[in-house]
Amino acid sequence: MNFDASLTVGFSLGGLGESSYFSLPRLEEEYVSRVQTRIVKEGEEVKEWVVEARSIRSRMLDGLGSQWRLRAIDAPPSSKASQRNTNAQKSLSKLWTHVDFEVELSSSDPVVSAALDEMLADVAEKQVKAFEKRCIDILSRQQ
Repeated sequence: MNFDASLTVGFSLGGLGESSYFSLPRLEEEYVSRVQTRIVKEGEEVKEWVVEARSIRSRMLDGLGSQWRLRAIDAPPSSKASQRNTNAQKSLSKLWTHVDFEVELSSSDPVVSAALDEMLADVAEKQVKAFEKRCIDILSRQQ
């Protein structure tokens, strides 16, 4: 499945925005990304789900991309799911998911580039937290 998505991101320039003596401006950027999702199979079994997003329109960023790779894994031995006995319950033990996440940001503007270097880990952390929150929201609606 392919679609375009619009997103607005914002960040302060450097850590100096916290100072009471002067404050650096907050940069905001609205961009459009092309999102592609695909399922990778081995035979009939789904091996992983892949979601890739690449910016296609941005004023400030030369490149913005992310990739999520998700695959079902067995529950760790210490979890309750792995200690179940019946076949039906054992199939539920694969409800755990391993997620690989990559994010790439680039800009030819030296000020924006310096800010990106400072906050890349924060961006990745916020994206992962938003993803986890969305998963929990969806799961809670299914129960």
